[in-house]
Amino acid sequence: MTKNFCNYPFRHLSIGATSEVRACCVAEPFPVKIQEIKDLNEWWANYADYREMRDSFKQDLQHTNCKTCWRQESAGSVSLRNRFAIKEVSTETYGIEEVEFTGGRLCNLACRMCFGFTSSLIEKERRPWDGSIERDLGPVNWLDDPIEQDKILKLLCTPTLKKIYFTGGEPQLIPSYQTVIGQLAERRDLSKLNVHFNSNCTVFNEYFWDKIRRFNYRQVDMSIDAVDTAYDLIRYNGSWDKTYESVFRIRDYMSKVDHGFTRIYLTIVGQLGNVDQATALQELFDSLSAVTNLNIGYDAILIPVTLTPEWEWQNVPVEILSNELNKLDNLSGTVINLFKKDLENAIVNNCYTKEMTEQVVKKEQYFKNQFGKCLWDRKPEWFEIYSQ
Repeated sequence: MTKNFCNYPFRHLSIGATSEVRACCVAEPFPVKIQEIKDLNEWWANYADYREMRDSFKQDLQHTNCKTCWRQESAGSVSLRNRFAIKEVSTETYGIEEVEFTGGRLCNLACRMCFGFTSSLIEKERRPWDGSIERDLGPVNWLDDPIEQDKILKLLCTPTLKKIYFTGGEPQLIPSYQTVIGQLAERRDLSKLNVHFNSNCTVFNEYFWDKIRRFNYRQVDMSIDAVDTAYDLIRYNGSWDKTYESVFRIRDYMSKVDHGFTRIYLTIVGQLGNVDQATALQELFDSLSAVTNLNIGYDAILIPVTLTPEWEWQNVPVEILSNELNKLDNLSGTVINLFKKDLENAIVNNCYTKEMTEQVVKKEQYFKNQFGKCLWDRKPEWFEIYSQ
C-alpha cells in the first residue's frame, strides 16, 4: 500500500450541488458539469483528467485536486481519505461502485459553517466570506431537470453499483429525490442496494422515509453538531426543540424495518462553536441508541469543518481546547472518546495564530448583526480569550 493512495478515483463519483463533478465531496471539481456530459458511465471511465488522477495515485503522488485531505493530514487531522478510502482496490480493473450526488441546494437552515453552494438560504444571505456569491450557481435543484434525472437513473442502474450516497440542501425537502428513488425502484431491486444520506433532521417526511426503508443497508447520517442553545447558534434558522422531536420520530420509524440493516450515525462537524459539546452530545447519543433490535445499530462520527480553517480545532486557542479536554477526564463514551482524541490532537498540533483572531471576531459580529445572536452570547469567556 502506498502512503498517498486513495481508492475513490477507482470506484467513486461525486456530483455536487451546483452540478459539478469530482472524485469525492472534498476534492476539487473537474472543469465540467453534468449538463455537459451525455453518458456519465462513459465519461467516468474515459475523461482525460480523471484518468490522469488515477495515474497519479498509482504513482503514489499527492494529486492537486485533493488538497483538502493533504492539508488536514499534514495538520494531524483524520481526513476523508484516512477514514474511508485507503483500503486497496484494483487499479487495473475497476468500475463505479458508489455514486454520491447532491441534487440541490434547497435548505431550511443557514448553518454557520455552510455556504451558498449547499444552502439556498445562505445563497440569498450572501455572506461576505462566501466565495460562491461571485459565481452563477445555476438552478437551486439541478436534479429537478428531467434530462438530468434520466442521466442519474441510468448511472444508478450500472451493474457494478453497490451504494448510493446523497445529501443536500436537505434531502427531505427536495421532491426530485423522491422521484428518482421511486423510478429506480421500478428498474432495480432496492433490497440489493445500499443507501447512505445526510439529513439535518429538522422535519419528518414519511413519504421520503418509506422509500429509504426499501433499501438493503440504510445509513442515516443525522447531522447534529450541538444541542439546545449551542445548536441554535450553529444551525441558524433552526429550532433545537423541533429537531430533537424529528430525530426520535426518524429513529422510531426506521427501527421498525424488518429486513436488511439500518445504521444511524450521529454526524458531528467539529468546529469552534461545539468544542464544549462532548457530554451533551453523548447524552443525546445514549438516548438515541436506547432502542435496539437486530435491524438497527448506532455510531457517531466527528469530522473537521472545511473551508473555514479558523474554526478547525487545531486553529483554536490552546486555552479553550485544554479547558474542555480537562472536563472530560475520567469520562468515556462513543462521542466523548471521539472528542477526547481530536481535542488532544488539536492541542499537540496546534496552529492558532493571532491572524486568525480577526477572522473569528468579524464573523461573530456578522452573525450578531444578521441573526441577533452569536457565539459570544453563549461563551463570553471565549470572547475574552480572542480579545486578548
